Amino acid sequence: MVESVNTATKIPQFRTREEAAEFWDTHDSTEFEDEFEPVEFEVARPLLHQFPVAFEGEVFDRIVTAAKRRGVDFERLAEQWVVEGLERDEAASS
Repeated sequence: MVESVNTATKIPQFRTREEAAEFWDTHDSTEFEDEFEPVEFEVARPLLHQFPVAFEGEVFDRIVTAAKRRGVDFERLAEQWVVEGLERDEAASS
């Protein structure tokens, strides 16, 4: 005799990311552990790279002050400025 496997899921289908976010904000993933399947994946390279950059005290203070004015972390502002500088450099090289 062949046993029937119940494939019904307790996790609803979501139409939007907002629906999914609302659901997971009010549910714990451990409620659904029996529905999860292990997966294997490989990350080709690190998604985030960090490197130290030293600034003189006055320059560092200016970065921190500018970040506070914008309401962002100074690290995020410095990253943004580096990206903007790269874009200007690449545009000038074209």
